Amino acid sequence: MNNFSFSFCATHYSNFSPCSVAILRLLFGARLRESDRALSFRPSDMTSYWLHFHDNSSRTVHRAPADNGANQTITRRGFDRMNGRENSRWILSRRSWLSAVLGLGVAPGLGQVAIARSPDTPIRLSFNENPLGPSPRAKEAILTQLNSLERYTADKGEAFRAQVARLENVEPDQIFVGELLEEFGLQLAISGQPGGEFIYSEPGYAALVGAVSPGGGKVVGVPLNDRQENDLPALAAAVNSKTRAVYLVNPHNPSGTVSEQRAFDAFIRDVSTRTLVLVDEAYLDFLDDYPERTAARLIRQGANVVVFRTFGKMYALAGLSMGYAIAPKALAASLRANGLGLTFEANCVAVAAAAASLADSHYVPAIRELVAQEREKWQELFERLKLRYASSKGNFVFFETGRPHAEFAAAMLREGVDVGRTFPPADRWTRISFGTAAENAFARSAVEGYLR
Repeated sequence: MNNFSFSFCATHYSNFSPCSVAILRLLFGARLRESDRALSFRPSDMTSYWLHFHDNSSRTVHRAPADNGANQTITRRGFDRMNGRENSRWILSRRSWLSAVLGLGVAPGLGQVAIARSPDTPIRLSFNENPLGPSPRAKEAILTQLNSLERYTADKGEAFRAQVARLENVEPDQIFVGELLEEFGLQLAISGQPGGEFIYSEPGYAALVGAVSPGGGKVVGVPLNDRQENDLPALAAAVNSKTRAVYLVNPHNPSGTVSEQRAFDAFIRDVSTRTLVLVDEAYLDFLDDYPERTAARLIRQGANVVVFRTFGKMYALAGLSMGYAIAPKALAASLRANGLGLTFEANCVAVAAAAASLADSHYVPAIRELVAQEREKWQELFERLKLRYASSKGNFVFFETGRPHAEFAAAMLREGVDVGRTFPPADRWTRISFGTAAENAFARSAVEGYLR
């Protein structure tokens, strides 16, 4: 059984808040009896419970289903006797937890609350955020860190850098902490003669290439191919003696498409011998096989590649602005000498939340599963409406509306859905980010009503 953390004190059920009681009822179809502080379950509910204790020991407790279909009751005393601990934490199935707490509609009736929106209070589906919220461990780490705001990050920043280095199987000196796309772009632009070229796919996310102009860099855009993917042969052909770097987003933004693995690896191995390759993997962890796809593998093999990751997408920490970059050893030494990516003054709350997020092994698979469900619903709509769409693997979709973007976006805003900006030159395509299940259903209804 896949598990996901949901913590509460299992000592005095009568002290639960009304909200906690409601969540428990949603999760288990349970009734709480004040008289004996018992929690009653139907036999059709979960067949086992994974118990995690404060001393980090854990085990599974199974219950035998009742033959007569009657409710089975676990009293507080009986529960304590089963687990042998006071103040234990229950870790419930990730599907039940996400359904009840995040309202994603995985269980019937959950997350399908009617939404009434207007142009004044639209649903924001325009920034590729994760509205499901951070890992419970991240939230707990944030609250704990609030007691130490008077201190610089210092050693905790270095510990986080070491944690990331272990995860990526590189040296700590190769890790740069922070959201550093713009800083990298500017640093690379000023590191050579003015006029150095930075190649990227368009339409595309332009944070890094947008930062090179103040440093004297020149941006060279290469159109996506007809599948809305990075056109790897065209990008390789654009490299010349003036090229300072090639910047790729994989999965791409705004299309969400992922480059075929063998072709992508061959591209990096070839082009990185001629210039630096920068790979933004903000959305790669939405794929099940991202460890096999990440360009960080090629850094470990000595390729001239920098990989960027963020905690603002999958991990739902956009408001804390935290990520990291992985660089080859030689480039890392040069960049660090120029003061890039130092951890001493990094945001201590962001570092604590990011470190806790990485330590939660259940969070990413749970979010990934639910995002995939929403993506499938959007693609079913596009098929029904016979709309052209990109094969997105991220937490957003990109599709052709057949209307100028300004017209389509204005129509959606009138319906209470903010789809955000255009992505030139794809003026008749729109990107819509995923919200909650209810928000997505509302947005799909608006799109269908306007385009059918």
